[in-house]
Amino acid sequence: MRFFTSFFYGIHPSKCYGYIVNIDPLLPPGKCVLNCPYCPLPIREVVGKGYGVRVNIDHFKSVLEKYGDVLAEVKRIRIWGFGDPFLVENLSELLMVLREYMRSRGIDGSLILHSSGLALHRMVETNTAELMDEVGVAFPWCIGEYPLHGFGGLINLLQSFPEKDKLIIEVLAYRRNSEIYPDPLMLQELSSCIKKTGVNRIRVKTLSRPPFNEELKPVSRRVLNDIVRRLEEDGFDVSTCNMDLPPLRSIKISGLLEVIYNHILRLPLSTRDILQVYGENGLIAVKNIVDEQKAVTRVWENTLFYRGIL
Repeated sequence: MRFFTSFFYGIHPSKCYGYIVNIDPLLPPGKCVLNCPYCPLPIREVVGKGYGVRVNIDHFKSVLEKYGDVLAEVKRIRIWGFGDPFLVENLSELLMVLREYMRSRGIDGSLILHSSGLALHRMVETNTAELMDEVGVAFPWCIGEYPLHGFGGLINLLQSFPEKDKLIIEVLAYRRNSEIYPDPLMLQELSSCIKKTGVNRIRVKTLSRPPFNEELKPVSRRVLNDIVRRLEEDGFDVSTCNMDLPPLRSIKISGLLEVIYNHILRLPLSTRDILQVYGENGLIAVKNIVDEQKAVTRVWENTLFYRGIL
């Protein structure tokens, strides 16, 4: 049995957005150069800010047609995956095709893009912000020096972003043994850095699936609420990723084996995740993927997860 990588990788039960359709225009194995310790993706071939790839638009259109019913049902689409979407050289063309497809099918939904900040300068240069409803930017406060632009470079990019009201900065909290990150002093410094960007919206979240460095663990809701309170006191508009989702009503997805394989390549899924989104057929499919040695299982936080392998 052959497994193929695809732009479309299923419906994800996100604690930030609810159920959301994920599209990855970059495709594996290229990966963001940051290698953040909390990233769920393994360390593989990484790409820098000079990397670029062009998506075959006809191929992309065929994927939209294949999964159009799913997009129409969920109505919330996120562009993100194995690397920063801004590394796609014809991203603006791809987004225009997607917007036109949504318009033609009457899909009145939101289009969200997730960026590591790695290639955010390309959005500023190509003015693609107008094609999206939201751009989430992971603020890499916990990895030390930002390796390409320098941390100050990211702040300058966020300052120059053309439609700042569409930006939301993501702050990740986690623990390592008994230590909580960010601690109060780190949080104070972090707040000061974010203020310099001019961005007012912040999304606070913790780990919900095993990172590549499995020593890192999620923090409690109490800790998240405390971080939110402190940032709100500093004048930010803050939301928390803590949604508890009911099972998704059945949505028929063709090629379930391939879809789930592509899903767990990007984001590890628990047994509960799979049942929530894909039902019992999803569990059968993921066990077949493990049997074909295209996925491994991991127990993390007393929960069984599936992680795809290339």
